[in-house]
Amino acid sequence: MRKIITFVYLITMLFISGCEASVEDYGYDDLEEYHITINVISYEESKELVESSTGTRELILFSNPESDHCQLYFPIIVNELEEFDFIELYYIDTSQMTIEEESNYTEYYQESVIPATYVAANGYIQDKIIGAAPGTLVREFLIRHYH
Repeated sequence: MRKIITFVYLITMLFISGCEASVEDYGYDDLEEYHITINVISYEESKELVESSTGTRELILFSNPESDHCQLYFPIIVNELEEFDFIELYYIDTSQMTIEEESNYTEYYQESVIPATYVAANGYIQDKIIGAAPGTLVREFLIRHYH
């Protein structure tokens, strides 16, 4: 029941906040009870995270809180992460990236679409989900890399 209430709350917040949404508006402050850690980092920090990911798998999400697709996807990935309480999610708000960083993102990550979820390990990107994937696909992705 708590999951349903939380999900309804997140969806309500998305509709109320419209284009003024931020990671906090997605319910970020409420995620502690689900043992989900979200680290908001910059684009440059994301590259450092990929390159230093030796012996660990890092989950990285590029998202824009003003994008309809990102607003739909964020609650989906958060819901699926509830089953994987040991995973930290690194969040990059693409609306805060410079034009140069956007260009570098396309080159470095070989992608230009958001939302984009990456698993980094051993210094490189192992796998990715591009776009607002359904929960079943996100769950399979997480199981493949974290079970």
